[in-house]
Amino acid sequence: MTKSNYITIFLFSLFFTVLLYTAILISFSIIENRSVQPSLFQYIVHELPDKYILNTLEDQHLARHIILIALPVILISIILSLVSIITLILVIIADNTLLIYRRRLNSRLKQKIDNLLIEYLVSDSQKVFNDIKKFRTNLSKKILTNRMIQLQTNVIGDTALRLRNLFIKLHLDRFAVKRFSKLLWYKTVQNIRVLSRMDITDTKNKISGYRHSPITHIKLEAMLALINLDKENTFSFLSELTHPLPEFHQLYIYDIIIRNSIKPPLFSDYVNTKNESVVLFCLKMIGAFKQDRAYKEIIHLLNDERYEVRKQTIRTLGELENKNAIPLLKALYSNEDKDNKIEIIKSISKIEFDEPDSFFMNLINEKDLNIRMEALKALFQTGNINDEELAYIEKNNPDVEMEGILKHIMDKRI
Repeated sequence: MTKSNYITIFLFSLFFTVLLYTAILISFSIIENRSVQPSLFQYIVHELPDKYILNTLEDQHLARHIILIALPVILISIILSLVSIITLILVIIADNTLLIYRRRLNSRLKQKIDNLLIEYLVSDSQKVFNDIKKFRTNLSKKILTNRMIQLQTNVIGDTALRLRNLFIKLHLDRFAVKRFSKLLWYKTVQNIRVLSRMDITDTKNKISGYRHSPITHIKLEAMLALINLDKENTFSFLSELTHPLPEFHQLYIYDIIIRNSIKPPLFSDYVNTKNESVVLFCLKMIGAFKQDRAYKEIIHLLNDERYEVRKQTIRTLGELENKNAIPLLKALYSNEDKDNKIEIIKSISKIEFDEPDSFFMNLINEKDLNIRMEALKALFQTGNINDEELAYIEKNNPDVEMEGILKHIMDKRI
């Protein structure tokens, strides 16, 4: 059942409750006034208590009184229940029929709009533009906007520019701004995203006002949109964020940078913020964009009290492949837990050695199986193991676990 079905059921249940309460009041009014004495109920009210229910005169009188009150209420309730159930079934059937109709209509509109958009992008025909312009209803504009956003993510260059110009010529940018809602925050989020995706820079001042919205989702979406729309202060919001930056938004920012060929800032400028999620994001971006200049700005984070920050710093140093990080990582090794020890091994193995190093060889005798495996992997990856050392490892570690590790690491299919 759809959401509208549940709303309908609730409204009819409420309606039925009011009717039932009204019926009870009417029944009591009838009994009090004694103006109506239904002959149809004579047997039930007068004879049934005498013959089958109670014997004493007082009890018979009480039973008649109870039946006289209850019977009209029960009958009216049954009738109202039947009417309510039948009405509810009819409403649900009508609602489902309308839903099916809307889906079919939407499907036909999508197909028609897709065909016209593709034809316009190929031919740039005025006739096709006029056909597209005929979509004037809110429903058709919403579908048209959604289809253009879908197309925009799959085109580049002149085609993307023509699509953007078409969006503006159809005044869909104004339509998106009008749909900003104070009550329904998700509509504001959706339309901010639309304006950002279509690169409508004229709306940046309007969107900038939402950076201080009390609603977190709106605030985040506005900040993300300004990365694309405000070229001068693209990433300044990172220093302003006080709430967590979700993983989804982190990926979205990275996608915006890549898709729009935006020059990434020096993310080390933001690693000293108190917002842990921002620090983690900036460390990831430093590694992803190989910002070697950030090395000196992040090494102090190896001693940060936040566990995840230390872990991501270890990973980022490995991605930067700076040889100066090796002694720092080695010094940190003994103070970390198993997971961070493994990260240190992986990071050091990514950095080229000037000469053979005994660090990994010393880890082969660790008790933890995963650490031993990562140490052996690192030895093979860095080329810091020869046949004599391999023979030494096999001889001094004859256990089944080590044999399995060696087979796993030496398997060229992996």
